[in-house]
Amino acid sequence: MEQLSNINSQQDNFQLKRFANLIIGRWYWVLGFLGGSLLMAFLIIRYASPVYVVSTSFLTKKYDDRLAANPLMSLAESSGSPIYRSGLVEMSQEIPLLKSQDRIRTTLDQLSFGTSYHIEGKFKTSEVYPSDFYEVSLSSGSQRAPYGNPIYLSVVETGYQLSTPDEEWNELLKDQIFEFGEEYTIAGWAFTITSKNRNGMPENQHYFVLRNPTDLLNSYRNRLNLNWQKQGSSILNASITSEIPEKDHAFMHTYLDVIVEKGLKEKSEGISNTISFINEYLPQISDSMLVYQKRLDQFKLENGAGIDGSAVVFDRLSELEVEKAELMIANRYLDYLVKYIKENRDAEVFAPAMIGLDKPPLQSLLNQYIEIRWTEQEDMNASNSKNPLVQRKNGDLDRIEQNIFEGIRSLKQVNYNEIAGVDRKIDFYYSTIGDIQDASREYAELTRMISLYESVFNDLITRRTEAFLSQASITSDYQVVSDPTYDKTTPISPDKNKIFIIAIFIGLGVPLGVLYVFSISNNKVVSKHDLLMNTNIPLLGYVGHSIEKNSLVVFQKPKSLVAESFRRIRANLQYFSKGNGKNVLLLTSSISAEGKTFCSLNLAFTYASSGKKTIIVGADMRKPTLGKIMGMHRDQGLSNYLSGQCTLDEAIHETGNKDLQIIPGGSIPPNPAELILLPRMRDMMDHLKANYELVIIDTPPIGLVADAIELMEFSDLNILIVRQNVTFKKSLHETTEQYEKGQLKNMAILFNDVDFQKLEYGYKAYVEGYQSYGYGYNSGYFEEQTRKSVLQKIVGSK
Repeated sequence: MEQLSNINSQQDNFQLKRFANLIIGRWYWVLGFLGGSLLMAFLIIRYASPVYVVSTSFLTKKYDDRLAANPLMSLAESSGSPIYRSGLVEMSQEIPLLKSQDRIRTTLDQLSFGTSYHIEGKFKTSEVYPSDFYEVSLSSGSQRAPYGNPIYLSVVETGYQLSTPDEEWNELLKDQIFEFGEEYTIAGWAFTITSKNRNGMPENQHYFVLRNPTDLLNSYRNRLNLNWQKQGSSILNASITSEIPEKDHAFMHTYLDVIVEKGLKEKSEGISNTISFINEYLPQISDSMLVYQKRLDQFKLENGAGIDGSAVVFDRLSELEVEKAELMIANRYLDYLVKYIKENRDAEVFAPAMIGLDKPPLQSLLNQYIEIRWTEQEDMNASNSKNPLVQRKNGDLDRIEQNIFEGIRSLKQVNYNEIAGVDRKIDFYYSTIGDIQDASREYAELTRMISLYESVFNDLITRRTEAFLSQASITSDYQVVSDPTYDKTTPISPDKNKIFIIAIFIGLGVPLGVLYVFSISNNKVVSKHDLLMNTNIPLLGYVGHSIEKNSLVVFQKPKSLVAESFRRIRANLQYFSKGNGKNVLLLTSSISAEGKTFCSLNLAFTYASSGKKTIIVGADMRKPTLGKIMGMHRDQGLSNYLSGQCTLDEAIHETGNKDLQIIPGGSIPPNPAELILLPRMRDMMDHLKANYELVIIDTPPIGLVADAIELMEFSDLNILIVRQNVTFKKSLHETTEQYEKGQLKNMAILFNDVDFQKLEYGYKAYVEGYQSYGYGYNSGYFEEQTRKSVLQKIVGSK
């Protein structure tokens, strides 16, 4: 377990070092991506429109229980005004009510936001507020307008011209010259453009946009943010995000004025209804009192002071008359209530006076009716008149109205019945004093009626005085706590610090992430560590990477790094020799394109250059490239010899070196595997062993076909070519499994096409030379120089 842990630890350290070297090797990628990311962040900050927050706060007094202790408020509550009915409008309904279309529309009507003014720059377009150059006004008679379309204004000597991308409107506006300050009507659009400073207009293109009133209203309703400062608080915070803070600062100021004014108006409307009812009814009472007083005065003149009767009976009759009068007044109020409901069905606030209305069923219905009327204002706006919620509330309103009317009819009928009962009692008392003089009875009746109307008159005067006192002391339910403000030095967007942090994260994270994925996902053999982790086959040596296009590097560049690599391999092969001086080397690979033929040729030239008689056998008859490289495209070869088409001497060809001959693959046969198994193959190998010091067999890939395994019968050493960045780790691992099972014997690995700067950790560590392996690139020992790294070019390495 400890050994396994050490292996895992070594593997992790290697991966970390490999990743570090990969970053160093691709530092210019990381730096370039980081620079591009920071540049993009700078451009975003430079050209993005800054966004600010205009904020304010105000107090609502609707839910302050301390108001109940105010005696003037109590008087107003007795008048029935719903403004003072604590809890009638729930706190959850307050914010939607404050954002209702009525309040926003009233605010916008007081501002000139129907037209926005813009200036086009080279890279961005900016809205300006207020416009310092011209002002567009829409006349009330406008039936339509080019809403939402940019309308460009060009100043000419005699006035101005208009144009727009909208083809229909542009056709109506083109070729016309308008004068500043004059009203024009085009296709129902009535407008006037007034010049403020025509000489100071910038050279950039400037245009204006007419905002659709409904869209403008909905835009501000959506952007306006209202929330309670904290749970249970009576303070509301209001804010709005804006790219033109001056414009929305003006909106907030006006909005606060509107809600304060509307709060005062709504609060006083209930009391005004009470005063209106009293003022309407007082003249009738006064007229009735005057009539009875004249009759009484006339009666006294005609009958003198000798009027007498039963005091007890007359007192009781007076009480009954008062009761009857109160019932008649109640019925008259009920008639007034029905009339008020019908005539004020669409009023924003329903606030009828409730004088003398103390019947619980009807009182409850009226409370429900008032509450629905309030919440209806919360839900109603220009875009949801067909909302099922609104329609349902309208249905509830109609139902409650019908119930109220039915309750009023029932209550009036009850009152009529009581009046009839009072009349019967009056008749009864009159019948008991039938013997009293008619004059006394008439005198008593006149006296009682005058007393009754005086009592009612005084009561109404008292109630009106109380209402006037309450009205005089009314203040709005809303009070500004802090004026609208914004910090122009610190916009909420774009956030410079956040954008640069994100840019750095992306600029470093993306390339490093890509490099890391590439590092851990590379499935090919790159480094010495990859060899150690995937095979235990002995390592014969390394062949350096060649920048030459010709494959015969040892022959053409004998002082090159690659040529020296093969000389080192020749030296290493002495340790693999059987000691008899006769060696047959078989070169194969896991897959194609790993350099078998390249290594075979150059290794053969290396031996031949040392005076050893050498021959190469092109045993890859399926894909014979050996002959092509040596210019033997149509010559006889191994397949021709094995199939009996030529002799062995005819199959052997000379090269430019007297000690090196070659047997090319020959014509491509239909059955190469069967040809290898023929006795002629063994005869040929026996002849070659007897006449050459070294025989090199170039075979097909061992991982693709079985030809190489069949030919291993004739070899003394089998060399597996592993090419850097080409051979798959899985293929090497599978070949190693065959080696461990004994299916492949006498094997060694030749690591081909090696970039020694990648050999240690798989990726270039930029040093002057890979001295650990004795290869000094810049030492002057070799004819060709490897390509300089970017860092070497920058620092001027030679």
